[in-house]
Amino acid sequence: VAYTNNKSHPGFPNTTPRLISFVFSDGLADSQRTFAKLYFSAVNDRPMLDLNGPLDGSDFAAVFHEEEGPIVIVDSRLSAYDVDNVTLAFAEVRIVNPLNTGEEFLAVQTVVETTYPNQKTVTFTYIRPNTTYDRHTGTL
Repeated sequence: VAYTNNKSHPGFPNTTPRLISFVFSDGLADSQRTFAKLYFSAVNDRPMLDLNGPLDGSDFAAVFHEEEGPIVIVDSRLSAYDVDNVTLAFAEVRIVNPLNTGEEFLAVQTVVETTYPNQKTVTFTYIRPNTTYDRHTGTL
């Protein structure tokens, strides 16, 4: 006998122990009822991030043309969700290899993020390359 539970989203599966009963019979009399107690060990799944929305893969590519102004570097259908929580604690957006320090910027307007099972809107603010989060002041 094997048990499985395929429900995985915020609050599920319910981790209350399950009590499973067993009765065997020879056709004339039943055995004494016995029980198996099933305990749950919940896991914290990583949040999922897909920058290109419904297209194959999860990364996004764009070409910046000099002197033509800002370009979008994620699909408008960007998807971010966590099957364990209805909210995400934070998002980090960073230029990993700035080559023109002080001249390269990320400006983020409103981003729509898909969560499971609801949808919500998260607003980001302007973040400079290599900005460090200050845990004492709660600022970037």
